[in-house]
Amino acid sequence: MSSFSTSHHTLKSNDGREVLISTRAIQQLTTLNNSTETYIHFPNINGATLQLIAEWFETQEDTQKFIDFSEKIKGLDVYDLLIAANSMGVKSLIDYLFNFMIKKAVVVSEVVSGKMKTDEDKDAIERAIHESINNDNQFSVDII
Repeated sequence: MSSFSTSHHTLKSNDGREVLISTRAIQQLTTLNNSTETYIHFPNINGATLQLIAEWFETQEDTQKFIDFSEKIKGLDVYDLLIAANSMGVKSLIDYLFNFMIKKAVVVSEVVSGKMKTDEDKDAIERAIHESINNDNQFSVDII
């Protein structure tokens, strides 16, 4: 296979989907940062999840893409994404997903405990969550 001189690598999922990812992104993967392979197979990760991980790297420098990514995973079961990020060593995504789940748990807790009485309350909490994301993709405000 060719060396790291290429600008992209091809990741292949367990369902045959191929996803292009930049060499710069590969260097951020702790499990692959020294890889010289340009074609890498992930037998335990499906194509949709692999695509989301590739998109994660695109969000790092573009606020709108980060917001779009956040919206995209809002309705998903993040379990597969978290397991894949862990197996690939994408620490920044793991941190983001844990923070995302913690904030989501706060909203659920508010609904269950009856503190959130209206849709406006829910919208206010969700707005606070989104506004609390700073440029480092970390939550900077806690909701009590």
